[in-house]
Amino acid sequence: MNYYDLIERRMSIREFREKAVPAHILEEIQTHYVGCSGLIPDIGTSLKILEGEAISRLEGIAGYQKLLIPAPYYLVLLSEPKEYYVENAGYIGEELDLKITSLGLDSCWVTVLDKEAAKAALQIPSGMEIAALIGFGYGKQEKKLLRLDIKTQSDVNANVREGHVAPKINVSELVYKETWGCKFPVEELMNNDFLIRALYATSLAPSFLNLQPYRLILNGNQITLAVNKDGMTNANDEKLNIGIALLHFTQVFLQGISWNFHWVMGSPDQELNLPEDWYAAAHCQV
Repeated sequence: MNYYDLIERRMSIREFREKAVPAHILEEIQTHYVGCSGLIPDIGTSLKILEGEAISRLEGIAGYQKLLIPAPYYLVLLSEPKEYYVENAGYIGEELDLKITSLGLDSCWVTVLDKEAAKAALQIPSGMEIAALIGFGYGKQEKKLLRLDIKTQSDVNANVREGHVAPKINVSELVYKETWGCKFPVEELMNNDFLIRALYATSLAPSFLNLQPYRLILNGNQITLAVNKDGMTNANDEKLNIGIALLHFTQVFLQGISWNFHWVMGSPDQELNLPEDWYAAAHCQV
């Protein structure tokens, strides 16, 4: 898959047509899942695809403000409840999300409001947790797209844009050099085409309410993902956001280099001077 192009093309769609997805496409999603690599290989996961009446069981316990997104199909990613399992699910889930995009379908991440109620409704076996939900199908495309710029719960601006919904932060605002607050000279970033593409892909990562509560700190060959506790995103969605952002960076960067790398969860052994409401979620050496 050409991850860069898929990331640019992918949009969150919340209205869907009543059109069935062919069985062979659903099977292709399942097959792609089997080949997915997670952030943490020893966490066991499984995938269910819901449709019809099974989705209606989630009414009131998943969605936005208890309103279930009316998608004709739902991906349910289940996971063993090990450390960092939600971040791992965000990483795998976004890989599937981009596969869905490559198949000509549309999608939307869905918040689980009550995990225990959702487990009971879907009869999930003990020992597994619902780690991620993604609604998908054939979306109702619109020429004009509404983007919400959300600063606080009382400061929300709605902007109508044509075409792709632009990220709220550009790469120059996303990246710091060596420590928090030190702007990275754009000309230095532009010298590395694959890095700048990976950073741009990260700026397009979907997040709860499109808040994009993360920044990247580059120090030599080390990259750290810093995350903001914004007060609006719940703990589960915050962790999903992390996995999604890491997937965007990783898959685009890997398409331009000849070596592999992996993310280490938690803070690196260096002083980053992060503000009180920010923390280091993951780091890697590239």
